[in-house]
Amino acid sequence: MAGRIRMAFSPLTRELLRTKASPLNPDFRTTEYPIISLIDTCGSLTEFHQIHALMLVCGLSNDAFAASRAVQFLASVPSDGPDRAILVFTHTPEPDAFTCNTIIKSLIKNNSLKKALKFYYHHMLEREIQPNHCTFPLLVKISSELKWVLEGEKNHCWVLKLGLEWDLYVRNSLVHMYSIFGNLMAARRLFDTSLELDIVSYNSMVDGYAKNGEVALAREMFDEMPQRNMVSWNSMVNGRAGLLCDFKELIGQMPMELGERIAKRVIDMEPQNIGPYLLLSHIYAANGRWDDVEKVRRMIKNRVSEEKPGCSLVEVDRFGVNSIVGDGLVHKTSMMYSMLAEVATHMKSSGS
Repeated sequence: MAGRIRMAFSPLTRELLRTKASPLNPDFRTTEYPIISLIDTCGSLTEFHQIHALMLVCGLSNDAFAASRAVQFLASVPSDGPDRAILVFTHTPEPDAFTCNTIIKSLIKNNSLKKALKFYYHHMLEREIQPNHCTFPLLVKISSELKWVLEGEKNHCWVLKLGLEWDLYVRNSLVHMYSIFGNLMAARRLFDTSLELDIVSYNSMVDGYAKNGEVALAREMFDEMPQRNMVSWNSMVNGRAGLLCDFKELIGQMPMELGERIAKRVIDMEPQNIGPYLLLSHIYAANGRWDDVEKVRRMIKNRVSEEKPGCSLVEVDRFGVNSIVGDGLVHKTSMMYSMLAEVATHMKSSGS
């Protein structure tokens, strides 16, 4: 068996075997030996299986550290990697919460949410491995995405029972969860009673307000933020808060690169809406990117006009503007065009 394994090993593993006369060498069996670090160099499941076979030969499969490293590698493999990780996990002596969290996270990444929850109950808890501050944000994410309110509330109870309610990572995940559930009072209560707040805390509340139609509260929280990032702006745009609540001022605060990304994102969301095309056109114009302005103009003709009956293309300055008849959008579009002209001026004068 050892000879067959030796022949099948990758060059790196064969070199390791060459430098040691036999894998049965007592020094070869220690966890400090480089064989464990070889797991990190695996480029495929085939290589991992070779190294894992060597671990079996050397008796390292019963070593908690070595087994955990094997589980972590398998959990990172797409498709059936997490299932293989669970199989190794079942034979791992004394696994810890970190190993469990790694498997749960990999199952979530594979969109196997129910399987992740099943692993938590049937493997982690049954083996009496206590969840920690990294476990509950994962469980809360599962509850949020599945819209399982009772499961989410149960997780909150466990957080309180284990004394993890003041952990910022856990608390932010709960704020986000309750926002998704539409329970903005519970989300705001957690936010207001937090001992510490970061940008994730604010983003969770802004996103929750925006997606639940609380435009004014979303903008109020947005304005109170000590700092903002791309997620902050996306939350406003995705929830339509930015387009409904002082659109001109909101966009006028953006750096040029960020405004460009936001405009393109809104175009993807609403390809028949003239507004984001005009925004993008003015951003390019304010920065002298006239070739891009022309590209946007063609996009307006091709995308906005093609599926809209009763449309006429009107030239205003250098930009094509769609006037849509009969649906009440002419006035709104004109107002937005005027706003964007001022945004362009703002960007040009501020050197954004």
